[in-house]
Amino acid sequence: MITVGETALYTLHITDPGDTVSVTIDGEFPYTLDQNGSIWTLNVTLSSLVKFSFNVIASDSLNATSVITPQVRICGCPANRGNCTVEGVQNVSSNPLILICDCIEAYEGNYCEDDFDGCTEVSCFNDATCSDVPAPGTGAICPPCPSGYTGDGLICDDINECNSTGARNCSHFCNNTIGSYQCTCMSGYELHSDGRSCNEINECERLLDNCQQECMNTDGSFNCSCYDGFLLQNDGRSCQNDPNRECLGDNMCEQFCVYDNYTKTENCSCQSGYDLSSNMANCTDIDECLETNPCTQICINTIGSFECNCLDGFQLQSDGFTCTDIDECLVLGSCPEPRIRCVNSPGSFDCFCPLGTVFQHGSCNVIVDPVSSSSLSSTYLSSLSTSLVLASPSVTPTPTVPANSGVVVILNGTNASTFDRESFKNITAEALNDYCSSNECTGVSSQKRKRTATNTMIEPDDIVITETTETSNGLRVIFYIKGQSGNPIDPNAVVAAIKAANSRYANAGFTIASLTLLNPPSTTIVVTPTTSATPTDDGLSAGQIAGITIGVLIGTLLTIVIIISVACFIYYRKKSNKVLMKKNDDEFAVENLYYEPTPNPEGLVNSMKLKFAQDFDRNDKSESDMDNVMKKRESKVES
Repeated sequence: MITVGETALYTLHITDPGDTVSVTIDGEFPYTLDQNGSIWTLNVTLSSLVKFSFNVIASDSLNATSVITPQVRICGCPANRGNCTVEGVQNVSSNPLILICDCIEAYEGNYCEDDFDGCTEVSCFNDATCSDVPAPGTGAICPPCPSGYTGDGLICDDINECNSTGARNCSHFCNNTIGSYQCTCMSGYELHSDGRSCNEINECERLLDNCQQECMNTDGSFNCSCYDGFLLQNDGRSCQNDPNRECLGDNMCEQFCVYDNYTKTENCSCQSGYDLSSNMANCTDIDECLETNPCTQICINTIGSFECNCLDGFQLQSDGFTCTDIDECLVLGSCPEPRIRCVNSPGSFDCFCPLGTVFQHGSCNVIVDPVSSSSLSSTYLSSLSTSLVLASPSVTPTPTVPANSGVVVILNGTNASTFDRESFKNITAEALNDYCSSNECTGVSSQKRKRTATNTMIEPDDIVITETTETSNGLRVIFYIKGQSGNPIDPNAVVAAIKAANSRYANAGFTIASLTLLNPPSTTIVVTPTTSATPTDDGLSAGQIAGITIGVLIGTLLTIVIIISVACFIYYRKKSNKVLMKKNDDEFAVENLYYEPTPNPEGLVNSMKLKFAQDFDRNDKSESDMDNVMKKRESKVES
């Protein structure tokens, strides 16, 4: 296994008695090759994830060769960030085999390259700012609990200050609140600006006495009295004319007339809440809201008096003029669900959904679609309901590519987040329909491996994208196209159609770096879109057809020469029981060579040829038997 950032060693044991052996590595990747006798050491160091495969080619002085292609297993995650595993790999026989990273808790990403944000799993108390613990550390850190609370910042519980210092700080009474406490005072007193002391209220000055005529303040209370010529009634507030002091006959007074025994005159007076007018007979209402306004919030003037009211979210106290906040969070049912957090505020309150949920349809519902960590904060409820609906995320199975039907395209300058699937499908469907209108497209039958003509219309939904992977060259997209008959479209036709429509892809922002058939039956064919000469009906230019024809003729001549050469030597062929084999996971041994004697017509020194046996019969003669045969042949030549 090759791990990024580390050096992997492959040991090759290659022997060829009596001859020299050279070794070459066929592949594009960073390596060094060292030789110590028959031991060859291949050193591979990857500084970044590079997908590659290679061949080991061993040759002797007579140009006999043997080739082996090992499976390259690449681990893209550093050893200190995670472990690589084959679990979850769809095709474990692929070469190269890119292993899946199982990251430790502190990291995430395809190759454990990102620091896992611990705040995505944490909701600090009261939506306080969460701080991720940098990798290799794990978890998250919440700020300390606010004043009046105790806990670790994640869970904070209210402190009842009235059980400790709060009760001693208040002059009269202590009332515990969520996260704090309040001092209150006895009737007839009001809380001082320091929030702890209590001051005596002068009800007479604030017109809180409801006395009909005169008021006398006392410590914590007051007493009512009446003008001269009036008597205080049993209610302690009202005044009635003293029968002994009533005016004689008619008078001009609007409310009261009192006879003054000392001056022997009649005087007019008014009840509490009125002033005597300048004519000394009529009474004018006093607007207490304009003159003194004893109410803490809303004052409503009435004839002869006034009333105090409070804003929404506040309640009027027993003194008749003070308004205090209502803590709705202490009222059961203020928020529709127990799991919803209630936060009180002056005159109102807020309800917040738990982390990972959002307020929908009157309730907190589980978030189905993945969201970024910045959006995983508690959600404010603008409206309230009592129903709860939990939405379950749906799971869509990953499609697989039918045999001999897949196409691989690498899009340069595109990544997974910017890849427009729908646009890619639309352009590919248009390209294939244009190509198939003048060329015969075929569908592959996986059962009988037959191809059937398919010239019907291709829809964007017929294009099935099975995998998108980010590489150093661009986004790697694997897909196939479903035909109308149910059989996939021939991938060679798909490649030709995309090549012909290269400019159309470029106009849509897709830069095609290469096209590759997925798992071709023999040699992988790579087609790079370029501006070609005038194509023929089958998509090839005249120059390409001429080159193919010349190549076929040369190949035929070479094949005939090879057949004649093999026929000349087949009589002398002798197999050995040695092969090029792999030892353990990291060693290759080139053994089991066989020798083929070449007859010397002049009877001189016999010459030898070396070949690497690829196939052999386990019942072939052993190496010692082969040596005996060689010695007998040499003796015959000498005689």
